[in-house]
Amino acid sequence: MLAVEDLHVYYGGLHALKGINLEVHKGEIVAVIGRNGAGKTTLLNALSGLVRVQGGSITFRGKTLRGKKPHEIVNLGLYQVPEGRRIFSPLTVLENLELGAYLRVSSKDKIKAQEDLKYVLKLFPFLKERLNQQAGTLSGGEQQMLAIGRALVGKTKLLALDEPSLGLAPMVVKEIFGVISRLRDDGGTILLVEQNARAALKISDRAYVLDAGKVALEGPSHSLLDREEVQKVYLGGKGR
Repeated sequence: MLAVEDLHVYYGGLHALKGINLEVHKGEIVAVIGRNGAGKTTLLNALSGLVRVQGGSITFRGKTLRGKKPHEIVNLGLYQVPEGRRIFSPLTVLENLELGAYLRVSSKDKIKAQEDLKYVLKLFPFLKERLNQQAGTLSGGEQQMLAIGRALVGKTKLLALDEPSLGLAPMVVKEIFGVISRLRDDGGTILLVEQNARAALKISDRAYVLDAGKVALEGPSHSLLDREEVQKVYLGGKGR
């Protein structure tokens, strides 16, 4: 579904991504883990057209993304849920969800958007009870779930999540990762950028470890959990 080959991104004189190669197949969760500054968010922003790519290629569902504008990439089905949620705080929960479907303009698309909205409300039952509530009054975890739901109301083929656990209590993190697993079980495809390496590796199928803008390690997530260097650097020592 997604193929990234020899991807290079510069910020001025800083070489932020140095030849990244990555694949995401339909129906799997692929995790990208690494320290702060490793290039994880830059990778997502490159995929979404938010930063300029200076080398390499990005192919999504058979089409090149390099040079496309963010709204064109969204229209192809690649939706990013950014770090910090970025919901529209003054708007209601329902209005936020409806904005996720702003590109669905045909009659057929509008019908499908309503079906997807029902799915989101089933996935997050509390949202159904708060459709008319101002989104900014939700808790941090609820806002994260709203941000995910907003993306799912769109024509989402690949959901790219940037640090969905950031700043949330452990029980809320567990709930959100449970939802991510369910999305995969329901046929969804997820690219999960996450600093909580242990949680990401436990629910993902495959993973990439970024270090200083390069892929340092990659492979099945269960095998990376057992790698001594991953345990030492990213998981706080041996054991699970």
